[in-house]
Amino acid sequence: MLAVAPVDRVSLVRRLMQAAQAKSDDVSSQLHPAWIHMAWQRAGIAAPTDATAARCRAALAGVYDLQWPTLSRFRLVAHRIALLPRTDLLRVLGAIALHLDRERVRLSIGHGLRAAIIDHVGDVAYAGIVAACRERVGPPVGSLAVSEIEPEALAARGLAALAAHGDWHSKRLMAWVRMALAPALLPTAAVADRTAAADTAGALQRLSLYFPEHAWLFGSPMDRALSASTTA
Repeated sequence: MLAVAPVDRVSLVRRLMQAAQAKSDDVSSQLHPAWIHMAWQRAGIAAPTDATAARCRAALAGVYDLQWPTLSRFRLVAHRIALLPRTDLLRVLGAIALHLDRERVRLSIGHGLRAAIIDHVGDVAYAGIVAACRERVGPPVGSLAVSEIEPEALAARGLAALAAHGDWHSKRLMAWVRMALAPALLPTAAVADRTAAADTAGALQRLSLYFPEHAWLFGSPMDRALSASTTA
């Protein structure tokens, strides 16, 4: 099926599949520790001393039914976030949350806030989020509080925005993303209003700019590669 696609497209799809395999080979590093602890409790066994052993990886994946869907599912940009290693996944979700709150990000320059935001999402993403600010409309806004830029809390808000926007159409991919966060941080069901929906879509379109190191995954070449490989 892929043999007829140009070599660069084949390479991109192969890289995507390798990213999925790498996560499967390192399940214990991809889940929040609370989920791992709960898995061993559910299985009724003591936590193994070597969580990287093949049998332990298989046990974790089995308890939570962590599998990868068909290639066609990755045609949605939001679904590709699941392929990122946990640390990068949290940064990308955090950037989505900050994009939605970008006017407040622009105003957050004191008390170490700016440095903390850059530390969490990177200087490129920070600069892009500030540059994406629109002219202020409605009531004035204030800067972010320190508690609002804690990495996992930010990631949870980004995940909630994607869920409310209706960007998730695969329970299998959603499981990889949800379990990177603590169970207590998982968002409840909500529906995005028109403005939030447009902002979420804008954030997804900018991911390749905010994170140039992941441009191969979120950019248009991957879109074309997946389109070719899943329709051939």
